[in-house]
Amino acid sequence: MNRKTLAVLPALIILTGDLVLKNAAAGQHRPLIPGILSLDYTLNTGFALGLFPDTALAATILSLVILAAVFVLFLRYPWNMGSLIGFGMVLGGALGNLYDRLCFGGVRDLFRLDFIHFYIFNLADVGVVAGVALIILCNLFSRKET
Repeated sequence: MNRKTLAVLPALIILTGDLVLKNAAAGQHRPLIPGILSLDYTLNTGFALGLFPDTALAATILSLVILAAVFVLFLRYPWNMGSLIGFGMVLGGALGNLYDRLCFGGVRDLFRLDFIHFYIFNLADVGVVAGVALIILCNLFSRKET
């Protein structure tokens, strides 16, 4: 079995968790952890962080291009184990948000941090950000000389 197939597991976990949470939270607006985290279900028809609202088609096309670029990078290089997990997380998150864009015309966001002014986000967003951070950290501190 190719080591890169190990990235499928975190991708499936993020994708499945994201879709389950979005479906369970549909239409809900309520505190989860008072003063810290709330459900605030909304549809983002723009880009990340709510930029350029009502540009769903452009956001979908850009998402497909970025997803293809990430997949090419993933296949092209011999990544370490931590990076493979990170790529899986990015892939799962990207697919979760792409699914939303194709099926709902925008990304379903649902989590709001109550203790700071921050954008509403979803598990797919967390997967992408955490996956990219893991890839960077694993390669930044890698002992392998190139």
